[in-house]
Amino acid sequence: MKYILGFLFLIMFLHSGFSQKNKATKTDPEYLLYKKAMSLGDFTVARTAILQLMVKYPAKVEWKDTLVSIYGMMGMYEQAVVLGEDILKTKQTDTNTLKIVAISYENLGALAKAIEYYDKVLAISDDRLIRYKLSVCQYGLQRYGEAMANVQKILEDKKAADDKITINYESSSQEVSLVAAALNVAGIILTDGGKHEDAKAYFESALKMEPNFVLAQNNIEIELKV
Repeated sequence: MKYILGFLFLIMFLHSGFSQKNKATKTDPEYLLYKKAMSLGDFTVARTAILQLMVKYPAKVEWKDTLVSIYGMMGMYEQAVVLGEDILKTKQTDTNTLKIVAISYENLGALAKAIEYYDKVLAISDDRLIRYKLSVCQYGLQRYGEAMANVQKILEDKKAADDKITINYESSSQEVSLVAAALNVAGIILTDGGKHEDAKAYFESALKMEPNFVLAQNNIEIELKV
């Protein structure tokens, strides 16, 4: 079951913004190509243009931020990890890069490393969406107590009701309330612990918020058969 945040693209575009330090290159054909490619969503061409600018202006380290964003958008997670960790050697508290590296590790199946970087983000700011991602990784490693603790923090946060998350499963995706998604994770944790009645209650709560929440529907159908 793969979870991908809709806000990932926001993170990426924040990083791919053009800094004031790069004004001198704004008339370069490589930069113009990059801008045009980004406007068309052609990340392959945009990536090539940025690599060309990095070769042309090796002293301008800002291009690394842009490139790691593009790697993330393209699903080039191994490259995003390598470049992201290089960036973090000198920018240890760069939350956008920390998020990209964490999400990349998660998508590579390296959940322990993903947890390490999600924890670093949360040490800087209490990001509810990142806390959700952290709980999913902890569940994946059967660290149920930690996962449930993070789910409960989300459920206790009144601001979480305004958050949305996109969940990908199989070949489909669905945007649901973060609270509903957290309730679903809590139910899954309790199912693994054999607490089926409690699990059903969480799935029912998730469906009360999001009646068409496919994962919660599937989970409660399984519980009803237990």
